[in-house]
Parts: sequence; C-alpha cells; structure tokens
Amino acid sequence: LQTVEEGAAEALLEGKAQAELIVDHWLAWLAQVKNASTATRSRRLWAAQSFVKHARRREVVGYAIEVQAPKHIPRRKTAGPHHSAMDLILLDLATSDDPASVRDAAIIACLYGLGLRHGELLSIRLMDCIPDKRYLGIVQKGRLGHLPVRQPDGQQRDPSQPQPDREELAGIPDCIWQLLEAYHQWLLSVWPGIDRTLPLWWRLDSRSMPVAILSPYSLSRMLHDRLTDRGLDPCSPHGLR
Repeated sequence: LQTVEEGAAEALLEGKAQAELIVDHWLAWLAQVKNASTATRSRRLWAAQSFVKHARRREVVGYAIEVQAPKHIPRRKTAGPHHSAMDLILLDLATSDDPASVRDAAIIACLYGLGLRHGELLSIRLMDCIPDKRYLGIVQKGRLGHLPVRQPDGQQRDPSQPQPDREELAGIPDCIWQLLEAYHQWLLSVWPGIDRTLPLWWRLDSRSMPVAILSPYSLSRMLHDRLTDRGLDPCSPHGLR
C-alpha cells in the first residue's frame, strides 16, 4: 500500500480489532493533519479494505475490515447569475446581427425566462415551434427517455419508435416569442428545405451555417462562454432555472 505508512500494512494483518483501530486512527490523521477531502479519505479506506480482502482470499486472514466510510456531501453552487446581469446579456445578444447571437438569445430566454430544463429545450423540433400561432410544444421530464436517439446529422436512429406526446407551453411572453421568431426565420432562410421533424437548435460553424444538432455539451459550453465573457461566474443550464 502506497497510502499507508511503513509498517501499517503488516499491522492490518494482526487481527480484526487491531486492523479497524489502525484504520480509524489513519482516517482521523488524514482529516486532521493532511486535511484530506472526504472523497480522498474514502478512496484510501477502499484501498485498505481491498488489501485485507486480497489477504483473506489468500487465507492469510479470516476477517474483513468493517469501517464506515466518511460520508461525502457534495457542495455545489446552485444559484445562477443575477437578474440584472441576465437582462443585459439578453439585450446584448438580441440586438446583434450575428446568427449565433440570435440563436443564443433565444436559447437563454427559454432557459432563463421559461425555466426549461436542457432536455426539454433540446427536444423541441421545428414543427413544435410555430411563432405565428404562438405554439411551443415540449416533452416534459420523465418522458424524455422515450425519444428516439438522433445521429449527429439530426436523423433518427430508430424512426419506428413512437414519439411521446408533446405538451403545449402556455403563457410565453411576447419578448421571448420575438427572440424565438427571429431565430426560427433565420434558420428557415438559410435552410429552406429543412425537414420540420428535425430539432430546432443547431450548432453553427465558422460561417454561421447549421452543421449538427446542438448537444448538451455544446449547450453548456455556449452558456459558459457567454457568462465568462462578461465577467460572470459560469453556471449550468439548470442554474438559470
């Protein structure tokens, strides 16, 4: 064991009580002296237990170490940016002529203004977004797993699999509809013959042309870049929710 001090490995084989006492003192030493994190102490405990387990298989010992692993409580920042900061970002993107900014403004408006999850956002198809009729259909959480998996070009890998029912999202403010309509019209102008069953959101290349469907990673990366470019702390798409 590289993580156990010299002589401790032999002491682990002397007896169950002695071995567990050593492990308890060792975990306390890691926490108080080494200031090791909970995850690190858990990994070290697993190494000691694996060592004794291997010795038990070889019939060197007849016991196993039964020490409770340190409970890991993850600490994650869940608060998103302030409302005033998000309003400025949306205003900046909405007034830009860059197609990527038009797309990002509509995406951030859906995440921030409508509280959509990233899965609900990415499940929207072109036929689910009809700005003229003020209709937006989404697949809510719990039924996203029934969606057919799509290839990078947007085509379904299993078209025979039935699509779950869409639910209309009502009460969308006009300002968000304006952003959705701007992106919707731009996409149809650069891709007139696009299949309406394809996803609404697309990743753009250097020429601002659709090249592939927007993945969850690309969505998170876009939001990260938009926030950090303005000196804000990055957050996940769910952080805007």
